[in-house]
Amino acid sequence: MKRYISIAVCLLTILLLTTLSFAEKKSFIREYIYEAGEIDSKISCRAIALEQVKRLLLEELGTYVQSVTVVKDYALNNDQITTLTAGVVQTTIREEAWDGKQYWLKAEIKADPDEVAASIDKMRNDQQLFQDLTEAREEAAQALRDVESMKEQLALAQTDQAKRETYNSAVNQLIATDWFERGQALSVSGQYEDATRAYERVIVLKPNYTKAYSYRGLSYVQLGYYNRAVKDFDRAITLNPGNKKIYVQREIAVRKMKNPPQQTTPKKLAPVVRYDEKSRHNEIRKDGRQPRPFRLEAEIKRPVGDRTKAERGEKLMKSQRERQLQEKALREERLQKKSKQEERQQKRKKAPEEKRKRDKQILHQEKKTEN
Repeated sequence: MKRYISIAVCLLTILLLTTLSFAEKKSFIREYIYEAGEIDSKISCRAIALEQVKRLLLEELGTYVQSVTVVKDYALNNDQITTLTAGVVQTTIREEAWDGKQYWLKAEIKADPDEVAASIDKMRNDQQLFQDLTEAREEAAQALRDVESMKEQLALAQTDQAKRETYNSAVNQLIATDWFERGQALSVSGQYEDATRAYERVIVLKPNYTKAYSYRGLSYVQLGYYNRAVKDFDRAITLNPGNKKIYVQREIAVRKMKNPPQQTTPKKLAPVVRYDEKSRHNEIRKDGRQPRPFRLEAEIKRPVGDRTKAERGEKLMKSQRERQLQEKALREERLQKKSKQEERQQKRKKAPEEKRKRDKQILHQEKKTEN
């Protein structure tokens, strides 16, 4: 009997601990409706709506974390806490709907406030990281302003190609910022494989984005891909030679590349997005094996908002523009045909009267000749 009682007590303890562990996470959910413009596709609507709802969720989470954790003692204001929180948590789309005119989504942030506070405590002393996250938030805010401005202008002049390109660039900036912040959150949680893929998508959208190369290089260092890390740091230095921290990070990767780890890591690593074909054959993994070859395109097709979907969106916009031009040309052609038909009808109506006038003139001339 005592044995059964002890087993029951153990089970109740486990159940209580499990319940408490699940209760630590708090969920924040928001909905948002975006009114599509003339050139908006589902991809652009999703990017704009996600950024809008993310701002609301981050502010709500930041306020909550500040009220219930020790983060209030860190001498950070609300904007700084929101900025750092963007690099800790991920926004997930739970539901979405698109009817061609309106895009609706329900998004969620699920996080443990104490874990968020601990991550903020680690990140707040890293001035470069804090600056990069601040710049990413400012770039997203500027992209939203550009979207609103271009949307109004394109409503008046849909055929302005330069404004369309500016609009598309702003949408791509929103998608790139979202992937960059996802990469930061994945890095903070130790998911470096997924972080490299997130930074890869930033680079696809913005090939000259220094921060994406720098942080992907750091993730490669954590994974033991030192050749790739050095290549990313070289690219970051080329784009921003004034950032001294990148030189230090590169030197660390070079030293580790000369002395690769001897022990095999227990974690099984999935294939990582390659930088180029040459580096894939020359680099060393932690387990001493070469990475499995795979197609970059196959890896980039999966997530939402990547290069393939962006290209589909551009193709869709292009096809819509071509269709609009074709419809315009058809309308003009119909108007021309209609005007020609009206002219012919008017000529037919006037023909009898003109004939009578000609006959009258001929009779008048004949009378003159007889006289």
